[in-house]
This record gives sequence, structure tokens and C-alpha cells, in this order.
Amino acid sequence: MSEERVWLILKGGYFYRPNRAGYTTRKAEAGRYTHLEALAEAAVEPWHMSAVHESVAPNDIGHSRAAHDVLAERERQIADEGWTHEHDDGHCDGEMALAAAAYAINTANDFDGPHPRLLFAEIWPWADCWWKPTNPRRDLVKAAALILAEIERLDRAEARKT
Repeated sequence: MSEERVWLILKGGYFYRPNRAGYTTRKAEAGRYTHLEALAEAAVEPWHMSAVHESVAPNDIGHSRAAHDVLAERERQIADEGWTHEHDDGHCDGEMALAAAAYAINTANDFDGPHPRLLFAEIWPWADCWWKPTNPRRDLVKAAALILAEIERLDRAEARKT
């Protein structure tokens, strides 16, 4: 009788999918291995891989605080600001990417120094009233949410072509 396939492989906070077909955060989508298979695979990179019995593995691996905040900001942009997919689809000249870059660059500013770097002013694509920097972390969250919006816009544009 062969050994049961009840072992999962964790790598860098993700589960291995079956047949080394990428990674997932969902236990239900994880590959199942024998104990020996899981141990052998985890031994390849033991500093960030491990074999875990499915009975003690979490059902889903949660997002970090940062990922949660980015997704929450994207939802806020849609719900509170009205920046729906239809609205975003009107920004086809890289404006959302430029806005994201402006917020990200702004985090490199040294406002306490004698010569603040104001690089963002050159690339901010919209009226000044929409420029709302706060602090480095919050600005990076805004930047990431804008990047997500731009990626989603590109995906929708590509889907319309097919």
C-alpha cells in the first residue's frame, strides 16, 4: 500500500500547486504529496521551504497588512471617489501609471532637508486639487492601488480585443 498524499509544501508563504505548477494561497488548490516527497522537495531550499501535514496547514494564507491596505484603497477609490472601471477605461494615456509614479517618487522626498526634491510635480497628470500626499506609507499604498487600477484597465483593454 502506498503512503497517503496528505502533505503540503510551503515556499515563501505560498503552497505549491500540484506538479510544480506554480503557487497558491489556497489550501484547497495545493498539491498533495507523500511525506517523503514533501520532505525531499522542501530540502532543496530549506531556508524558506517546509513540508506541512494538511491537518495543521491553514485553509488560506492571508494577505499581509500592506496587501490588505492596497486592496482596501482600491475599493475606496471605487466606492468613495467613483473611480469605476468605466471611468478608469477613459485614462488610456498612462495617466494612472504616472499618478502612481508621482506618489511613489514623493516618498523619496526629504522635506526636512534644505532642498526638497519635487520630482512628482513634473509627472502628476491631473489638476493640482487631486494631489493629496500624506505620509510615505500611505502614499505608497495609493501608488500601488493606482498601479492595480492601471493593470486592470490594461487587462480589460486586451480582453476587448479578443
